[in-house]
Amino acid sequence: MYLYPAPRLRLDSRKQKAERSRGQACAGGMECPSFDGEPFIQLRPSSGFDRFLPGQMPAATPQQTTNNEQHLTHLTMLHNYLTAILRHIRRRRLSSLINIGGLAVGLAGSLLVLLYVRHELSYDRHHERANRIFRLTRAYDYPSGYNHHFARVPDTWINELPQSFPEIEKLLRLQEFRTAHIRIGETKFREPHAFATDPYVFDVFSFPLLQGDPKTALAAPNSVVLSRDIAEKYFGKKNPLGQTIQLLGEGQEQVQEYKVTGVMENLPSTSHFRINMLTSFRSPEQRAGWAYIYLLLKPEADPARLAAQFPRFIDQHIDEEKAAETNQLHLQPLASIHLHSHLARELQPNGNSTTVYIFSLVAFFILFLAGVNFVNLSIAHASERARELGMRKILGSSRRQLIAYLLGEALVFSGIAFGLALLLLHFARPFFETLAAARLDVWNAPVLTTFFAAALLTGLLAGLYPAWKATASKAIDVLKNQAAIVTAGSRLPLRKVLATLQFTISIGLIICTAVTYQQFRFLQDKDLGFNQDQVISIPDLPRDVLPHYFSLRLSLESLPGVKAVSAAMSEPSQPIRDAGPTYAEGMAEEEGPVMDILPVAPNFLQLMGIELLAGQGFRTPGEPEAKFPDNFEQIMARVNGAERSYVLNEAAVAAVGWKRPEEAIGKAFSWSNSAINFRRGPVVGVVKDFHFHSLHDAVRPLVMVYEPQFFGCLLIKTSAQNIRRTLAAIEKEWDARLPAYAFEFHFLDDQFAQLYAAEKRQADVLGLFSLIALFIAALGILGLAAIAARQRRREIGIRKVLGASVLQVVQLLNREFAVLLLVANLIAGPVAWWLMQRWLQGFAYSVAFDPLIPLLAALATLAVALLAAGWHSVRAAMANPVESIGQD
Repeated sequence: MYLYPAPRLRLDSRKQKAERSRGQACAGGMECPSFDGEPFIQLRPSSGFDRFLPGQMPAATPQQTTNNEQHLTHLTMLHNYLTAILRHIRRRRLSSLINIGGLAVGLAGSLLVLLYVRHELSYDRHHERANRIFRLTRAYDYPSGYNHHFARVPDTWINELPQSFPEIEKLLRLQEFRTAHIRIGETKFREPHAFATDPYVFDVFSFPLLQGDPKTALAAPNSVVLSRDIAEKYFGKKNPLGQTIQLLGEGQEQVQEYKVTGVMENLPSTSHFRINMLTSFRSPEQRAGWAYIYLLLKPEADPARLAAQFPRFIDQHIDEEKAAETNQLHLQPLASIHLHSHLARELQPNGNSTTVYIFSLVAFFILFLAGVNFVNLSIAHASERARELGMRKILGSSRRQLIAYLLGEALVFSGIAFGLALLLLHFARPFFETLAAARLDVWNAPVLTTFFAAALLTGLLAGLYPAWKATASKAIDVLKNQAAIVTAGSRLPLRKVLATLQFTISIGLIICTAVTYQQFRFLQDKDLGFNQDQVISIPDLPRDVLPHYFSLRLSLESLPGVKAVSAAMSEPSQPIRDAGPTYAEGMAEEEGPVMDILPVAPNFLQLMGIELLAGQGFRTPGEPEAKFPDNFEQIMARVNGAERSYVLNEAAVAAVGWKRPEEAIGKAFSWSNSAINFRRGPVVGVVKDFHFHSLHDAVRPLVMVYEPQFFGCLLIKTSAQNIRRTLAAIEKEWDARLPAYAFEFHFLDDQFAQLYAAEKRQADVLGLFSLIALFIAALGILGLAAIAARQRRREIGIRKVLGASVLQVVQLLNREFAVLLLVANLIAGPVAWWLMQRWLQGFAYSVAFDPLIPLLAALATLAVALLAAGWHSVRAAMANPVESIGQD
């Protein structure tokens, strides 16, 4: 059956006739209801200001009206405005709830994201002299291919910078303990984030001391300042000042006692490093080697001019040809480190400026979607208020007054939405802080004031167009045709354009979220080339533990539940510490490519399940054969004089130019750097490439060598059964053989999961706000569907009288939404694909873009749209056509 256009019929119901009768009675001085069913004018004589319409000023000359009367007039108008607005909200409960609810959700969601962005942008700005503090970094760029940029500096001659450049007020060193092994009486601790530093550290950084004098706290050797949490952990409620702690395993040093001279407040979460303890240097000689260098410049200093002078300084201290080209020093502003620095040996993983930009866009989109809802519903609802606005014009209200009246309504909506948004924020903040791993500072005057201003501005901007549009038509045209307000002056109504944009943003966010989750799962599930399951890691072994390694390994392997014990210089999941040039048989000395070096125990490959492609790997020594000298010269003599054999990965074989793994077996090979020169020895094995660190970076050429002097991590492969009993047995054996050191461990799979925590947070946050965007869009569809059903109720009634079925009417009402969704998908799909392709380029290994994702996003939004609009469509389609046609 065809659905013919509804004819223009005039069917008067009893209710309409009664209303016309009451309208005729208005001329006799009776109270006349408005077309909203509310009294808006009284024609009978009366005194006072109650005879004036909201938005209508009394005609009065300056001689007739005093200042007090004018003031009272404005107050009365404001009262009438508010009264009319509140009545309108009560009468249009559903549309008002949708408008206010959508705006509240949009405000709360966008505020959460903007608070996170504010948190990321505020890193290190709590320091009083932040604009004068710069970190010095060291970059190498050699023709051999050794090109690394480090966040720390190894050179002792860096200490001479303040004497060479008057722009530098202070040079501060932070020399990190890999892990501080602490003993207090019989209690043992392992503490990360411990540094030896200069006594004037409190003059450079704004570290507030809760106890102690910042000028003298680190002036004496063997002094230590603890953070508040660590002081409570060590001493409870006892006063920590004057107490002593012991630090063990500092290189080849004996146990050192330190006196607690201060307690500093915990660093805020917006700091690019964490500090648990600061120690003074025991002697000037200790103030050397690798350190994080911070420069406090004088107020008038020009950082760019200072950095331009560094090449001359480098040439004076490095005796190499073209030293300033191959060795560079760079200055990083303190406040830019967190978002813009991803160098080797960072103190801790930094944030990402791209993520901040993405989240800023998400916040804008969420707020935009809420504004679109407001505009769309206001425009669509304007036709229902056409006769009210037309009557106000006829009775004397100017366009300016009507716009002020409608904008006042928008402000009231914004104010209510602001209150609801604060309530939503209160309940959502703890969940979001856990999701984003950030502590948000919400409840302070500047944030709330800005938020309130943003809420009002959003309401004003969102209400401006509907107010302007609703008052543009002539009063007589409005009274003749209610739809004139909505359709006048445009072949493509703005509400359709805005609804399409709303769907486009929602679909785009869904696609981006799906790709982000897909990439995260890819990183988490990709085969790393070894088996990390049930492997326990004990990182940062102190040097004086190494002589006990062989006996400890044998004793641990005898425990039930322990399958194997091995060791390596670096912990899997952490960056490999060193790289250097190599020699390979068949190549000239200077042609050897730069490769990473990883000293490992002979059974490392077997324990980690790394596939051997050629050769036999390292031989396993039958008896402990390593000697552990006492000083640096003896260590280097032992390391450089020992016989060597090497195991390479596929990338190393390819870098040398050998075609097949078998071709490398037996070839002479060696590795070196500035201090170490391993002797030439045969390649005894080639392994399949494996990902020792993050999948953010491609597999690099890697050399493995057996050298127990450099072991830094103990690896224990356990059975999955009775794991708690196994761990208890391992700890008991550790305490028996190494009573001075705390037993702390973690599982390797947990460590690798942490490498992709940023991607997981980004996916979770995008997922949350995609749902919010879809919810706001659904609210908008719900409101538009309700208004469309009311506006077309007579047409629907006539179509049903002419034979249209319920399904045909539902299809008629939902056809517009389906077309808008189709257009939105055609726009959102290509744009989201382009954005995600650019984002995926930042990964060395990434998932392929799945074309099913845009299709699934389209189906999801279509389902939500049909569910949102379907209830009103079905209700309108099933209504009694006689009642629908009879309504005026």
